[in-house]
Amino acid sequence: MSEDYGARIGRLSHEAATWRRKYREAQQMCASERMRRIQAENRAAALSVALRRLAEQCDGDGAQMV
Repeated sequence: MSEDYGARIGRLSHEAATWRRKYREAQQMCASERMRRIQAENRAAALSVALRRLAEQCDGDGAQMV
């Protein structure tokens, strides 16, 4: 009977470790996805600024934006 109990504890301990690992991996994936989203937002903001500056230059030159 104690062997069954010990084996069950071992299996549950292994299962818990597996779920902790999966949880950490999911957290890392979420963090990297957040980082990608922030980088994309930063690139979009930088492009927006660059386009605004270009538009100001074009307006100053008398050219028209399409």
